[in-house]
Amino acid sequence: MRYTREQVERAFGSAIFREIEERDSALVVRSAAEPAKTIRERREELGFTTVAVAKRAGLKVSDVEAAENSHVRSPFSTLFKLATTLNLPDELSLGRLPGAGADAKFGVRLKEEMNSSFRVLKTENSDQDSTSLALALCEVAWVVEKQCCFEPPSIGDDFPPCADYGEPSHPAYEVGYQLAALTREILGMGADEPVESLRSQVMEYLQIPLVQLPLPKGVAGATVASNGHRGVALSLVGDNRNVWVRRFTLAHELGHLLWDPDERLHAVTVDLYQDLSVHHFIKKQGQFIEARANAFAAEFLAPRFAVANRFLGADDPTKGIREVMEEYGVSFTCARYQIENGSRTYHGTNSALSGLRKLPVIETQPNNEWEVREEATAPFFPESVRESRRGHFASAVVDAESKHEITLHLAAAYLGCSTTEFANVKNFLNKLDQSA
Repeated sequence: MRYTREQVERAFGSAIFREIEERDSALVVRSAAEPAKTIRERREELGFTTVAVAKRAGLKVSDVEAAENSHVRSPFSTLFKLATTLNLPDELSLGRLPGAGADAKFGVRLKEEMNSSFRVLKTENSDQDSTSLALALCEVAWVVEKQCCFEPPSIGDDFPPCADYGEPSHPAYEVGYQLAALTREILGMGADEPVESLRSQVMEYLQIPLVQLPLPKGVAGATVASNGHRGVALSLVGDNRNVWVRRFTLAHELGHLLWDPDERLHAVTVDLYQDLSVHHFIKKQGQFIEARANAFAAEFLAPRFAVANRFLGADDPTKGIREVMEEYGVSFTCARYQIENGSRTYHGTNSALSGLRKLPVIETQPNNEWEVREEATAPFFPESVRESRRGHFASAVVDAESKHEITLHLAAAYLGCSTTEFANVKNFLNKLDQSA
């Protein structure tokens, strides 16, 4: 593995160059027990078996066992894969910096969230699914930290954490509505205009890491924080395969990321599909955090007064709700909920609203234009590049390599591909930029 002089100096200090000049080499581990000790302790802290880690990292179990054996010298490529799998973000300092830059609280909070989520989510293999999800979120956290290093988020002080989750006279969902309107104002969006691309119009504009990857059955998405860096994980399977559902999931996570204080967000917040109905949690006690995020998502994507006016201007209820779904990019459930909330002044006096309540669920499919706007991951990437490393993260890595901030070999390692494959990815992304 090759590194730039600046990277080596940041990791080891400038004294390492004098040591190399004087001795023709330099010691980069702090003891003979490293880096085996750090890797073993991190794996045990997260509660993973060597088998599970090996599978996720694409290694043999014997490779993991060797890496945890201080008497065996493992290739750095193996150590690098383990660092990304176990969320050891400062892989260059593995063995020299205690914990290799790991967030000490991440493991504890990850375990707590797994226990909480999978106590609710009943699957045939919940233990296996829990481990799979935890490992996926560790990698998400690593990607989030790396992307934030390349491109610091531009959220700034515009989104101060809001600890208001409502009270009996002012429910959590009303707070969610207010935060959605405030977010639109901060982003310079009109109060009524549709969000044409939540991925590029909001996430990339604010440079918020968005990691899209397959997550276990029933899991829609998650908000992840590590070492103070926040990002979003979005599942590519399940209901999210419908782009309108995926938009709502992403907007829900955005509500968490932008507005939840640290004590509420913790390090990991996992959201299940069964919890993301806009009706869910509204009246259920103790779920004010999710109620606020659901209301935020619905109002941010489909402002209730705007969609109510659009609906009431249509010839019939079926046509009206379809127009709302297609213009604002939301599901039938979200559209109906927002129309009803925005039309309360017409309650009992408008035949269109009476007809709306009688409508069966309309399974209108999103047109291809919505899929293009919210494209999950580019199909070009070779199979060696995981879906979690595609998208904007890949662009950030290519940009860093082009500016000589990282070497070609390290850039390829970040994407998990060969240097030849990286060159092809780089050419592909450059062509996309030129055609944009």
